Amino acid sequence: MEIHFLSETVSIQDGEETRDFEIAQLVRPGQLLLSDTDQDTGQGKISLKSPVRFLAGANCEIAEGGRSLLSTATGYPHLDLKDEEDEQTASVTVTPLISISEDGMKACLTLHPPVGDAPALLLEDLLRLLREAGVVYGIDHRSLEKTSQKVTAERRPVIQQVVARGMHPVDGLDAYLRMEIETGTLPGKIRGDGSIDFRERRMFVSVEEGQLIATKIKETAGIPGRTVLGQDISQKTGKDIVVRVTEDAIYNETSKTVRAAKAGVVSIVKDSIIKVSSKQTVSGDVDFSTGNIYSKNAIEVSGSVKSDFVIAVRGDVFIGGDVQSATISSHGNLVVRGGIVGSASTITIRGDADINFIENGTLHAGGNVIIRKSAYYSTIVADGNIVGDQKTKILGGMLICSGSLTVGDIGSGSAHPATITVGTDVKRYQHYQELHRKVIELQDDTAHWLYRYGAEAEKTTKMIDWEKELAKAQEELSQLNLIPGSPVNSASDDFTIDDDAEIIVYGWIFAGTRLRIGNCIRTITINQNKKKYAIDKIMNVIAESPLDHQA
Repeated sequence: MEIHFLSETVSIQDGEETRDFEIAQLVRPGQLLLSDTDQDTGQGKISLKSPVRFLAGANCEIAEGGRSLLSTATGYPHLDLKDEEDEQTASVTVTPLISISEDGMKACLTLHPPVGDAPALLLEDLLRLLREAGVVYGIDHRSLEKTSQKVTAERRPVIQQVVARGMHPVDGLDAYLRMEIETGTLPGKIRGDGSIDFRERRMFVSVEEGQLIATKIKETAGIPGRTVLGQDISQKTGKDIVVRVTEDAIYNETSKTVRAAKAGVVSIVKDSIIKVSSKQTVSGDVDFSTGNIYSKNAIEVSGSVKSDFVIAVRGDVFIGGDVQSATISSHGNLVVRGGIVGSASTITIRGDADINFIENGTLHAGGNVIIRKSAYYSTIVADGNIVGDQKTKILGGMLICSGSLTVGDIGSGSAHPATITVGTDVKRYQHYQELHRKVIELQDDTAHWLYRYGAEAEKTTKMIDWEKELAKAQEELSQLNLIPGSPVNSASDDFTIDDDAEIIVYGWIFAGTRLRIGNCIRTITINQNKKKYAIDKIMNVIAESPLDHQA
């Protein structure tokens, strides 16, 4: 066997420790590394017992029916000989001079000092070799030159030194309304450090006629990125918003400003809807003394809303006491300082709902829902997030939101399990539930019909119609994609979309709790503590991870 490359060992001093390192001459693609011929290259011969079997390591290939070994990359070869009882093997691995990260954002250099009479690689040589490897962007010329000079002068190799970096894309910013009046931070917002703001909502902010309320700030396009190979990486462009005003507010499309058409109080719904209305005050309870309240205004109730009474308004609603088996609807936001109690309590809000606790009630919000203490056996639906702090408890019931859910504890050792659904288009999920009920009803109907009339039932028009209707419902159910922003009927397609919704539990989540994130479902089988649940986008399942910080 003949070796067709040179190598030697150099001693490297690291502090008080000295270690040996093998260096080799630089080889190129297609260059002969080993052969079993008799040709004399003067580079290296080794006498081994016959036969010797060649093995191709990384960046090598076998040629001439196993009689020679060739390099397939520019780099540094390493020979590994093994002498076993019945066979000798010689394998070579070539460490690339230039390696590029899988995402194309880094190019690393492994550089050995020159071996034998080989010339040192200068800056222009390294630049040429980088171009050969396809690296055309983000090259650090100064670092490259200093590295080349240092390796030659100190005869000390460098391993995987970054010599080129790509540029990550900068995503655009969404359009937003910059408030020109002091409204305070809306509760439930995520801060920059990931924690959640639980300050009280500032309600009933007064404005005068003609006063500037907000200015629309245009979305930005962002900046595309680029890999070291020169490939562009698309950025996410910012999303526009549609500014909507109702009641006594005016939006000027030219100046992008919102002003009050008359004096009143401001309501901000889902960050892009602004209302100005009058404020109505109820000192005490909503009961037989006041009757039901229907109004275009905002309303502040210092007491409670008693059983069977109704509040239906277009502005914000503030309840200082409880909602006791009553009905509340609003085009604005809701704050309940007390609790919502009773199975007859039905709350429908277009904006955010900020509540203390809810028991056996139903709450639908077009924005976020903030739960400050607890939710017991209730149905809560939110087009935004459902947010609680580390002391918030969920016991039984059903919580559904398009965004994420954050709470303290979910369940207990004796309670009926809760159902938690996040990262799910609320309207599609309601349709999904309707389809599911329809499939079960049709299956029951066909089973009862067959039981009653036997095989002859299959020939009846009613049975044939049921079977067609069942097949149609099952097909629609299988195709329905619940992830917000996805095409509706794409569940079984190759279509993918990021579903970044999470379920964060600061305390305990008990066995039996049913979780859904988008199209994925999971039932918790053992009690778990301090967990975050999110979609594993490789396995497409709901996976848990320990909380690494507390918001």
